[in-house]
Amino acid sequence: MKESGDFSIRPFDPSDLNYICGIEQRSFPNPWSKFELTLSYLRNPRGFKVVEKKQKIVGYVIAEVVTQRNKKRREGHLLNLAVDPEFRRRGVGTMMLEEITEHLQQENAAAIWLETRASNSAAINFYLKMGFQEKGRRRHYYPNEDAVVMVKTLKGKG
Repeated sequence: MKESGDFSIRPFDPSDLNYICGIEQRSFPNPWSKFELTLSYLRNPRGFKVVEKKQKIVGYVIAEVVTQRNKKRREGHLLNLAVDPEFRRRGVGTMMLEEITEHLQQENAAAIWLETRASNSAAINFYLKMGFQEKGRRRHYYPNEDAVVMVKTLKGKG
């Protein structure tokens, strides 16, 4: 378990699911279902982390490593990152992104990529601040909205 101030980060446990679903519903217009969250955990349990403050879950991050066939290299895909609205702008997102970046580097990922809603300027600005660059768009990725694709090359990698 890693700690920073009042917050600590640890691996997700299936007993966390209801708390994660609550944050998911408060954070996104099209929240992931319990099934989708569970499937993400089962596919890659080490890539699912939660942040707590005094044993209350206040955020989570999910990522996986994929091998890009056409590039023949491993890359991290940031699938989901959310902070309970009550705890935003306190460094929780930064803590989670740094932790998952470290995990992906240990898994020999050359870069991290993600999609975020084109209208989500707060997320886009956060990722830009954290060293990501906009690499393109995916039309109609979300219901009625495009996604901005962002990428960050990892130190010492590809």
